[in-house]
Amino acid sequence: MICLTFDVEERFHSHLTIADGQRQWSAGDSIKRLVDLLEEQGRTATFFIVGELAEHYPTLIRRIGDAGFEIASHSYSHLKMDAANRRACEADITRSKQVLEDISGRSIIGYRAPSWTAQWTDAWLWDHLAVLGFRYDSSLFPFRTQLYGSFSNSVYPSRLRPDLLEIPPTVATFGPLRIPFGGGFYLRLHPMWTTRWLLRRDLARGQSPIVYVHPWELDIQQSRPIESGWLNRFIGNYNADQTWPRLTELVRDYPSQTMANLCQEIEVNEHAASRNVPRQVRTKSRSD
Repeated sequence: MICLTFDVEERFHSHLTIADGQRQWSAGDSIKRLVDLLEEQGRTATFFIVGELAEHYPTLIRRIGDAGFEIASHSYSHLKMDAANRRACEADITRSKQVLEDISGRSIIGYRAPSWTAQWTDAWLWDHLAVLGFRYDSSLFPFRTQLYGSFSNSVYPSRLRPDLLEIPPTVATFGPLRIPFGGGFYLRLHPMWTTRWLLRRDLARGQSPIVYVHPWELDIQQSRPIESGWLNRFIGNYNADQTWPRLTELVRDYPSQTMANLCQEIEVNEHAASRNVPRQVRTKSRSD
């Protein structure tokens, strides 16, 4: 199964945009479309939600939880982990978890850093997540761009702390070559036949490829570009009208699971491996 995820934020939260102070709350309708689509197709997903957005749409967030979908943290204010001080980041993560749990009435065990802006060397971050009771993180993008990621990040799940698992976003590997696919800009960039081929390739290897989409990508063609610079405008707007039909195709054709379920699978396989029982989902150490 694929692991279907949504980074639930407003377009003004995106770090591609101009920080001009304008905050137009408009993601509600797109979030409803996502929930409706999942329910119609009988699929499930993980919603990584920005805390202040949850405060703006509390009824909608409760609907996500009541529908049986996983709610996870995407920070409180979409603060860049590599641009703010440690104390501010810790407070932001703590507040996010509290807000999401208060609104949804559910335990929050997953975290994804805004714009993948976390690094393997952020020991304070992994310590903080572990202390707060998070069981998994999905922030270490195993590909380098102008905004985030590192080629030194593992493409496989690995342990950040004894009780904290890293489940990285999916990147295809061909020897030393790495190709991001299946989410955000990359879902819009590659032809759909390429995405489907890469998904089948991972599934045939017993992996659970992670697909991710932002709600603002579903209606971006309805508004003017607000990204800063030609490259960011290209990344934020290219093939915008293809996001919904491509997502719909993936949801229709591929059974899905939540990140929490994948985390549990990996933990079971780790336990089985420690008892010399064959496992299906690969978990590697940092040295791999």
